[in-house]
Amino acid sequence: MAWIWWLTAPVAATVFGSVLLWWQGQREFRGASLPPGNAIAEHRTLLAVLAQVQREAPDPVNMLLLPPPADGRRTAAS
Repeated sequence: MAWIWWLTAPVAATVFGSVLLWWQGQREFRGASLPPGNAIAEHRTLLAVLAQVQREAPDPVNMLLLPPPADGRRTAAS
C-alpha cells in the first residue's frame, strides 16, 4: 500500500504547485493596469520607436590609436 503514496506524492506536488502558480498569475493579472490584448499595441509602439532610432545617423566612435612601445615589447592590446 505504500507504493500508492510513493506514486501519488509527486503527482500531488505537481498539481499543487501548478494550481499555486496559476492562482498567483491570476491575482497579478487582475491587478494589472493594462487590459488584455494591449500587448500587441505596445509591441507595435516599441517597434516604431526602434525604427526611428535606426533611421538617425549613428553615433560617432572615437578611437585612440597608440604607437607601439619604443623598446619593442608587446603589450596586452597589441
